[in-house]
Amino acid sequence: SAATPVEDLRYKISEKSDSTIRVTERNSDVVVTEKADAADAVPFIRTETAPNFPGGKDKLRAFINKNISFPATAYKDGVLNMDAVVQLTIAKDGVVKDAHIVKSSGKTLDAEALRMARMLPKFHPGLNGGVPAESSYTLAFQYYVNQQQ
Repeated sequence: SAATPVEDLRYKISEKSDSTIRVTERNSDVVVTEKADAADAVPFIRTETAPNFPGGKDKLRAFINKNISFPATAYKDGVLNMDAVVQLTIAKDGVVKDAHIVKSSGKTLDAEALRMARMLPKFHPGLNGGVPAESSYTLAFQYYVNQQQ
């Protein structure tokens, strides 16, 4: 499967949700970012117009799929299961900075998700009132690879 920006995913908040979960509304979807009281909470910076990858989401997926690499140590019994989420800050000039893991898939796969996030080329920045502004972008890495098939 391909890496999918979180904007494409729908998250549901169940009745069992903890009242300390910080929720950010984005493009009419609800994205659960993390526990608001967590010591390492990463703020989510919203803009009127979201940042976007040059060429769109399909080009972003293609870039990631072309460049992602899984070390042999990432496989357990011939299976790799990656479900990591990285939050990025997109600067006013479109440069990707401040990549943080907000959902972990373990040390090895998190390192690969961060490596990929840090090698992304410039985005079209988010806009506030038509002016480029620093903003957040959340990227989900969801891969399942079974070498035994």
